[in-house]
Amino acid sequence: AGHHLSAFDTADPPAIGVVDVTSAHSSARFTVVMMDPDAPDPENPVNAEYLHWLLTDLPANRKPEVGAGVSVVAYTGPAPPVGTHRYVLLAYRQPESAQPFLTPEHQQEVLAQGRKRFSHAAFAAAHGLGAPAAATYFQVAASEG
Repeated sequence: AGHHLSAFDTADPPAIGVVDVTSAHSSARFTVVMMDPDAPDPENPVNAEYLHWLLTDLPANRKPEVGAGVSVVAYTGPAPPVGTHRYVLLAYRQPESAQPFLTPEHQQEVLAQGRKRFSHAAFAAAHGLGAPAAATYFQVAASEG
Protein backbone atom coordinates (compact mmCIF):
# COMPACT_ATOMS: atom_id res chain seq x y z
CA ALA A 1 0.00 0.00 0.00
CA GLY A 2 1.09 3.55 -0.64
CA HIS A 3 2.15 5.87 2.17
CA HIS A 4 -0.61 7.85 3.87
CA LEU A 5 0.16 11.57 3.66
CA SER A 6 -1.80 14.68 4.63
CA ALA A 7 -3.18 17.25 2.22
CA PHE A 8 -0.95 19.78 4.00
CA ASP A 9 2.17 17.71 3.32
CA THR A 10 1.30 17.38 -0.37
CA ALA A 11 0.10 20.94 -1.02
CA ASP A 12 3.30 21.96 -2.85
CA PRO A 13 5.00 20.19 -5.76
CA PRO A 14 7.47 17.57 -4.59
CA ALA A 15 11.15 17.43 -5.40
CA ILE A 16 11.27 14.74 -8.03
CA GLY A 17 13.97 12.79 -9.79
CA VAL A 18 14.22 9.68 -11.95
CA VAL A 19 17.17 7.30 -11.94
CA ASP A 20 17.88 5.63 -15.27
CA VAL A 21 19.11 2.17 -14.27
CA THR A 22 20.19 1.39 -17.84
CA SER A 23 22.97 3.99 -17.83
CA ALA A 24 24.64 6.16 -15.21
CA HIS A 25 25.42 8.76 -17.89
CA SER A 26 22.05 8.70 -19.58
CA SER A 27 20.73 11.72 -21.44
CA ALA A 28 17.23 10.27 -21.11
CA ARG A 29 14.36 12.53 -20.21
CA PHE A 30 11.11 11.51 -18.60
CA THR A 31 7.48 12.59 -18.49
CA VAL A 32 5.74 12.27 -15.12
CA VAL A 33 1.97 12.07 -14.79
CA MET A 34 0.28 12.45 -11.40
CA MET A 35 -3.37 11.54 -11.29
CA ASP A 36 -6.19 10.56 -8.95
CA PRO A 37 -8.08 7.42 -10.04
CA ASP A 38 -10.62 7.95 -7.23
CA ALA A 39 -12.02 11.41 -8.12
CA PRO A 40 -14.29 12.74 -6.81
CA ASP A 41 -15.36 9.77 -4.66
CA PRO A 42 -13.71 6.34 -4.43
CA GLU A 43 -17.22 4.82 -4.49
CA ASN A 44 -18.14 6.74 -7.67
CA PRO A 45 -14.98 7.89 -9.52
CA VAL A 46 -16.77 9.66 -12.39
CA ASN A 47 -13.90 12.15 -12.89
CA ALA A 48 -11.13 9.54 -12.87
CA GLU A 49 -8.39 9.96 -13.85
CA TYR A 50 -8.16 13.48 -12.44
CA LEU A 51 -4.88 15.01 -13.65
CA HIS A 52 -2.94 16.69 -10.84
CA TRP A 53 0.33 17.27 -12.68
CA LEU A 54 2.01 16.73 -16.03
CA LEU A 55 5.75 17.24 -16.02
CA THR A 56 7.90 16.70 -19.13
CA ASP A 57 11.59 16.84 -20.02
CA LEU A 58 12.71 15.72 -16.56
CA PRO A 59 16.40 14.82 -16.90
CA ALA A 60 17.48 11.44 -15.54
CA ASN A 61 20.12 10.83 -12.90
CA ARG A 62 20.03 14.21 -11.23
CA LYS A 63 19.44 15.05 -7.61
CA PRO A 64 15.67 15.41 -7.03
CA GLU A 65 14.67 19.05 -7.09
CA VAL A 66 11.57 21.19 -7.17
CA GLY A 67 11.22 22.96 -10.50
CA ALA A 68 13.09 20.43 -12.65
CA GLY A 69 11.50 19.67 -16.01
CA VAL A 70 8.68 21.50 -17.79
CA SER A 71 5.39 21.73 -15.91
CA VAL A 72 2.87 21.44 -18.77
CA VAL A 73 -0.11 21.12 -16.43
CA ALA A 74 0.61 22.93 -13.16
CA TYR A 75 0.72 20.93 -9.94
CA THR A 76 -2.43 21.00 -7.86
CA GLY A 77 -2.17 19.31 -4.50
CA PRO A 78 -4.53 16.61 -3.28
CA ALA A 79 -7.73 17.76 -1.57
CA PRO A 80 -10.09 14.80 -1.63
CA PRO A 81 -13.68 15.83 -0.84
CA VAL A 82 -14.60 12.40 0.57
CA GLY A 83 -12.87 9.17 1.45
CA THR A 84 -9.26 8.18 0.95
CA HIS A 85 -7.85 8.77 -2.52
CA ARG A 86 -4.85 7.22 -4.25
CA TYR A 87 -2.49 9.58 -6.07
CA VAL A 88 -0.51 7.75 -8.73
CA LEU A 89 2.74 8.99 -10.26
CA LEU A 90 3.87 7.37 -13.51
CA ALA A 91 7.23 8.07 -15.15
CA TYR A 92 7.59 7.49 -18.90
CA ARG A 93 10.85 7.52 -20.82
CA GLN A 94 10.51 10.10 -23.61
CA PRO A 95 11.54 9.28 -27.17
CA GLU A 96 15.15 10.41 -27.76
CA SER A 97 14.13 12.30 -30.90
CA ALA A 98 11.61 14.53 -29.15
CA GLN A 99 13.43 17.55 -27.67
CA PRO A 100 11.51 19.35 -26.33
CA PHE A 101 8.99 16.56 -25.81
CA LEU A 102 5.79 18.58 -26.19
CA THR A 103 5.65 21.50 -28.58
CA PRO A 104 3.64 24.56 -27.50
CA GLU A 105 0.83 23.31 -29.76
CA HIS A 106 0.77 19.92 -28.01
CA GLN A 107 0.83 21.66 -24.63
CA GLN A 108 -2.27 23.64 -25.61
CA GLU A 109 -4.04 20.42 -26.69
CA VAL A 110 -3.37 18.84 -23.29
CA LEU A 111 -4.53 21.96 -21.44
CA ALA A 112 -7.71 22.16 -23.54
CA GLN A 113 -8.68 18.63 -22.50
CA GLY A 114 -8.82 19.69 -18.87
CA ARG A 115 -7.99 17.73 -15.76
CA LYS A 116 -11.14 15.59 -15.40
CA ARG A 117 -11.26 12.17 -17.06
CA PHE A 118 -7.65 12.35 -18.23
CA SER A 119 -6.34 9.05 -19.60
CA HIS A 120 -2.67 8.35 -18.95
CA ALA A 121 -2.87 5.38 -21.35
CA ALA A 122 -4.32 7.48 -24.19
CA PHE A 123 -1.77 10.25 -23.54
CA ALA A 124 1.10 7.74 -23.60
CA ALA A 125 -0.18 6.16 -26.81
CA ALA A 126 -0.70 9.53 -28.52
CA HIS A 127 2.88 10.57 -27.75
CA GLY A 128 4.68 7.28 -28.33
CA LEU A 129 5.66 6.77 -24.70
CA GLY A 130 4.96 3.08 -24.30
CA ALA A 131 4.57 1.55 -20.84
CA PRO A 132 5.61 3.46 -17.72
CA ALA A 133 9.25 3.01 -16.73
CA ALA A 134 8.40 3.56 -13.05
CA ALA A 135 5.36 4.06 -10.85
CA THR A 136 4.49 4.87 -7.26
CA TYR A 137 1.51 6.12 -5.31
CA PHE A 138 0.47 7.64 -2.02
CA GLN A 139 -2.86 8.13 -0.28
CA VAL A 140 -4.56 11.18 1.19
CA ALA A 141 -7.77 11.10 3.23
CA ALA A 142 -10.45 13.78 3.18
CA SER A 143 -10.19 16.29 6.01
CA GLU A 144 -12.70 15.82 8.79
CA GLY A 145 -14.70 18.71 10.12
